[in-house]
Amino acid sequence: MRATGKAFWLPIGLHARENGMEIQFSDALDPRSANDPKNYAVKAWSLRRTAEYGSKHIDEHSLNVSAATLATDKKSVFLNLPDLKTTWCMEIKCDLRGSDGTSFTRTIHNTIHRKG
Repeated sequence: MRATGKAFWLPIGLHARENGMEIQFSDALDPRSANDPKNYAVKAWSLRRTAEYGSKHIDEHSLNVSAATLATDKKSVFLNLPDLKTTWCMEIKCDLRGSDGTSFTRTIHNTIHRKG
Protein backbone atom coordinates (compact mmCIF):
# COMPACT_ATOMS: atom_id res chain seq x y z
CA MET A 1 0.00 0.00 0.00
CA ARG A 2 1.09 3.54 -0.57
CA ALA A 3 -0.34 6.85 0.53
CA THR A 4 -2.59 8.51 -2.03
CA GLY A 5 -4.41 10.97 0.18
CA LYS A 6 -7.68 9.17 -0.56
CA ALA A 7 -9.89 7.49 2.06
CA PHE A 8 -9.59 3.69 2.44
CA TRP A 9 -12.12 2.97 5.21
CA LEU A 10 -9.88 0.27 6.64
CA PRO A 11 -10.83 -1.39 9.92
CA ILE A 12 -8.14 -0.22 12.36
CA GLY A 13 -9.67 -1.30 15.67
CA LEU A 14 -11.98 -4.03 16.92
CA HIS A 15 -13.19 -4.40 20.50
CA ALA A 16 -15.50 -7.05 21.97
CA ARG A 17 -17.90 -5.46 24.46
CA GLU A 18 -20.36 -7.19 26.76
CA ASN A 19 -23.23 -6.91 24.26
CA GLY A 20 -21.55 -6.37 20.91
CA MET A 21 -18.57 -5.37 18.81
CA GLU A 22 -17.07 -1.94 18.23
CA ILE A 23 -15.33 -1.45 14.88
CA GLN A 24 -13.10 1.55 14.24
CA PHE A 25 -12.46 2.62 10.65
CA SER A 26 -9.66 4.80 9.31
CA ASP A 27 -12.04 7.27 7.67
CA ALA A 28 -15.49 8.78 8.23
CA LEU A 29 -18.57 6.76 7.29
CA ASP A 30 -21.93 7.74 5.84
CA PRO A 31 -24.29 7.78 8.86
CA ARG A 32 -27.26 6.34 6.96
CA SER A 33 -25.40 3.23 5.82
CA ALA A 34 -23.41 2.80 9.05
CA ASN A 35 -26.55 2.93 11.24
CA ASP A 36 -28.41 0.28 9.22
CA PRO A 37 -27.98 -3.17 10.85
CA LYS A 38 -28.87 -4.83 7.52
CA ASN A 39 -25.48 -3.69 6.19
CA TYR A 40 -23.66 -6.11 8.49
CA ALA A 41 -23.50 -9.92 8.57
CA VAL A 42 -21.86 -11.67 11.51
CA LYS A 43 -21.22 -15.38 11.97
CA ALA A 44 -19.21 -17.44 14.44
CA TRP A 45 -17.93 -21.01 14.55
CA SER A 46 -15.49 -23.39 16.20
CA LEU A 47 -12.79 -25.65 14.83
CA ARG A 48 -11.58 -29.09 15.80
CA ARG A 49 -7.84 -29.14 16.46
CA THR A 50 -6.18 -31.79 14.31
CA ALA A 51 -2.72 -32.81 13.16
CA GLU A 52 -3.65 -31.34 9.76
CA TYR A 53 -4.18 -27.90 11.39
CA GLY A 54 -7.84 -27.19 11.76
CA SER A 55 -11.06 -28.65 10.46
CA LYS A 56 -14.29 -27.74 8.78
CA HIS A 57 -16.42 -25.19 10.62
CA ILE A 58 -18.18 -26.65 13.65
CA ASP A 59 -21.41 -25.13 14.97
CA GLU A 60 -21.34 -22.27 12.45
CA HIS A 61 -24.16 -19.84 13.18
CA SER A 62 -25.19 -16.30 12.34
CA LEU A 63 -25.44 -13.64 15.02
CA ASN A 64 -28.32 -11.19 14.91
CA VAL A 65 -27.21 -7.56 14.55
CA SER A 66 -30.08 -5.92 16.43
CA ALA A 67 -28.72 -2.38 16.04
CA ALA A 68 -25.79 -0.49 14.55
CA THR A 69 -24.77 2.87 16.02
CA LEU A 70 -22.27 5.26 14.50
CA ALA A 71 -20.26 7.20 17.08
CA THR A 72 -19.95 10.99 17.01
CA ASP A 73 -16.46 10.65 15.47
CA LYS A 74 -18.20 9.05 12.43
CA LYS A 75 -15.41 6.46 12.30
CA SER A 76 -16.55 3.97 14.97
CA VAL A 77 -19.60 1.72 14.77
CA PHE A 78 -21.06 -0.34 17.60
CA LEU A 79 -22.89 -3.51 16.53
CA ASN A 80 -25.36 -4.72 19.14
CA LEU A 81 -25.11 -8.53 19.17
CA PRO A 82 -27.40 -9.88 21.92
CA ASP A 83 -26.09 -13.47 21.59
CA LEU A 84 -22.36 -12.61 21.53
CA LYS A 85 -20.11 -15.17 23.25
CA THR A 86 -16.41 -15.89 23.24
CA THR A 87 -15.45 -17.77 20.08
CA TRP A 88 -12.42 -19.05 18.23
CA CYS A 89 -13.69 -17.83 14.89
CA MET A 90 -15.85 -14.88 13.84
CA GLU A 91 -16.50 -13.13 10.56
CA ILE A 92 -17.98 -9.63 10.27
CA LYS A 93 -18.97 -8.46 6.78
CA CYS A 94 -19.76 -4.79 6.21
CA ASP A 95 -21.34 -3.25 3.10
CA LEU A 96 -21.09 0.49 3.75
CA ARG A 97 -20.50 3.89 2.22
CA GLY A 98 -17.88 6.43 3.13
CA SER A 99 -18.83 9.98 4.06
CA ASP A 100 -18.29 10.94 0.41
CA GLY A 101 -20.80 8.29 -0.79
CA THR A 102 -18.22 5.75 -2.01
CA SER A 103 -19.48 2.17 -1.53
CA PHE A 104 -17.12 -0.40 -0.04
CA THR A 105 -17.17 -3.89 1.44
CA ARG A 106 -14.94 -5.11 4.26
CA THR A 107 -14.60 -8.55 5.85
CA ILE A 108 -13.04 -8.88 9.31
CA HIS A 109 -11.97 -12.20 10.85
CA ASN A 110 -11.30 -12.35 14.57
CA THR A 111 -11.29 -14.36 17.78
CA ILE A 112 -12.94 -13.31 21.05
CA HIS A 113 -11.10 -14.50 24.15
CA ARG A 114 -13.08 -12.30 26.54
CA LYS A 115 -15.66 -9.53 26.40
CA GLY A 116 -15.53 -6.33 28.34
